[in-house]
Amino acid sequence: MVDIADDAKRRLVGAGIPERNVILKLQPQKIGISRDILLEMEQGDHGILVIGRKGYKAITEFPLGSKANKLLVSGRAFLICLVN
Repeated sequence: MVDIADDAKRRLVGAGIPERNVILKLQPQKIGISRDILLEMEQGDHGILVIGRKGYKAITEFPLGSKANKLLVSGRAFLICLVN
């Protein structure tokens, strides 16, 4: 999991986002993945949540899994970026 997070951070910084603005937080699940993320985003000092997808070269659409979809529809106090 740390490798995936490090790769995501490297890509965001490479795309021009200042490293000081990229926060990776790995913690044990409390009530559910989506609910934990929503709670953290609402209570923390975060303004943007970036969601990616697993890469499949043959897929041309951007399918969302159930957790990403729940975040997209339930998020209120922050911006959600979907990254292909």
